[in-house]
Amino acid sequence: MLQDVQLSEEQFHLLYGNAPVGVAISRDGFYLYANRAFAILFGYETAEELLGTSMLTQVAVESRTQMLSLLESIKQGEQITGAYEIRCTRKSGSNFVAHIDAYHIPLAAGQAMVTFVTDITEQKEMQQLKDDFLSMVSHELRTPLTTVKAFTQILQKKLLKERRTDLADYLKKMDQQIDRITGLITTLLDLSCIQEGKIQFAYEPFDIDELVAEAVNLLQSLAPRHRIFIEGHVGCIVIGDAHRIEQALLHLLSNAVKYSPQNDTIIVHTRLVREHVVISVQDFGIGIASHHQSKIFERFYRVYEDKNTTYPGLGIGLYLSREIIARHAGHIWVESAEGRGATFSFSLPLDPVRACEVMQSAEPDKAGKDS
Repeated sequence: MLQDVQLSEEQFHLLYGNAPVGVAISRDGFYLYANRAFAILFGYETAEELLGTSMLTQVAVESRTQMLSLLESIKQGEQITGAYEIRCTRKSGSNFVAHIDAYHIPLAAGQAMVTFVTDITEQKEMQQLKDDFLSMVSHELRTPLTTVKAFTQILQKKLLKERRTDLADYLKKMDQQIDRITGLITTLLDLSCIQEGKIQFAYEPFDIDELVAEAVNLLQSLAPRHRIFIEGHVGCIVIGDAHRIEQALLHLLSNAVKYSPQNDTIIVHTRLVREHVVISVQDFGIGIASHHQSKIFERFYRVYEDKNTTYPGLGIGLYLSREIIARHAGHIWVESAEGRGATFSFSLPLDPVRACEVMQSAEPDKAGKDS
């Protein structure tokens, strides 16, 4: 069982056997190893009960698409490193929220994944209280802002007719700030809705090349100082919610503009990898230090360094992008080095429903025998 791992069994158990967090190694979605903390976390008396079983048996129904996407990425040989929140199921049938750190590891018999799991249900409940508060405040602010914007525009038109352009300019600036606040409120509402599962996704065929071109044209008009280029043409139809995919891409483009103030070039790469479309947004800006990269897709996480504390934002855009891509059975990641720019990429299966069916059709007996 452990002969694939380049450590002696004694060393391996010393490192992981008594770890205070759950540790498991899997290949093709089936367990090769689990420590005692992992077994206890999922309600098993011994870790041996888990060996050869599918990871999906410990994943709640509402999180299986997310787990299938992760397993598919491993199967395709992608380098997976990152943190995930997945709703899991214990042997008794009770659910809990797990924080999972997943890492790709090469084994002699194929691609595998090591996962470190902790129960964060209590933290999530506290977070839910904060989310409910944000949702309530956002809804309450939207109506008065709409009223203020309407009166601002009426006054602006009246002053322009009276040729009082100086005062009209002040109102124009007020209107722009109202739009900015409205945008922040809309983002907070999206955050609240996606957390509560209230966002409905309309899965329909769309031309991915056209979507990329439209998003680039929109951002180019909003950021005329930057030059945004598209490299690649996949010529494929993707099944998904075009509006939400564009929203995710616009978040990445906006960040590329924001964090490359001294370099005006941004490149959007599109390519086809097996049955997945991969879209990458490359900038040549300030980059991201390695110790931040595993956390930047978390809610409200912002990179604070001495030289970039002035960049605005709530730390929500990347989280929303990750959630949107995950709900299309896709994956999002970043490659960067501090001072050398960043490349954010996401992959989308041409048909997310089919991608999930392919993963679910894997034979558990075969994986169990291989282990």
